[in-house]
Amino acid sequence: MSDRLAVLARAAELIRGGRVSDAEALLQRAAATDPRDAGARLLLASILLASARAGEALTLLEKAVAISPDDPSAVSALSAALGRLGRAREAADRLRHAVERLPDNAQLWTNFGVINEQLGEMHAALAAYDRALALPGTPAAARMNRGVLLAARGDLVAALENNQTFAAEAPREPAAHLNLAEVLNALERYREAAAACDDALALAPEYAKAWIVRGFARAALGELDAARADFQRARGIDGHALAGSGRATPGAEGGSAWTVGLA
Repeated sequence: MSDRLAVLARAAELIRGGRVSDAEALLQRAAATDPRDAGARLLLASILLASARAGEALTLLEKAVAISPDDPSAVSALSAALGRLGRAREAADRLRHAVERLPDNAQLWTNFGVINEQLGEMHAALAAYDRALALPGTPAAARMNRGVLLAARGDLVAALENNQTFAAEAPREPAAHLNLAEVLNALERYREAAAACDDALALAPEYAKAWIVRGFARAALGELDAARADFQRARGIDGHALAGSGRATPGAEGGSAWTVGLA
């Protein structure tokens, strides 16, 4: 294993162990020692993005892209940082050029969809997700984001088909089952929605939103005691879980997801 790869492996090990500050220090040293080490900059930038330090990440990512202009992960991370800094149009331009150069990269198309959503270009976002899903190695985020977008547009039948596929493709992903449950609730298919929440909760018992969505389904079925118990469980997990909850807008929490991991 090369020295560069050893540093990245050690940093990843530190992150998994919860020693994020130690990983950050290790990667800072690696980036300073070897200015051509785009991998260290990219992983360091992911730490900074996760800790809401997009401005610091941006400087690193601009250097990483300068070193490796055709690295999809570097371009995606740079675009994510630009988006978080309110520079969505610039991020979209970066990704547009990237998909023109690398039209068979599903990660780039997925993120091009995300940034178009941020810009309110929903037709372009849906087209980008469809393009990503036609390619091998498509990130789960493309399928998830597509379902959320379809549901937000009111196309619940298409969203249902999408989310059923997502749950089948990613059976170990709690959000896949929750997103399916939310669309089923919107279609008034409450018994099936409750069952989809059961699947999500079997994978993630502390998933507060899944308890809430199942509570809505049970309430609609007239199972008021069971619904009340679900809402209480959600509140016990997250005291703010019920704030602003409602049934009008099925979809995932927090908007559409970027995919910015190392390729």
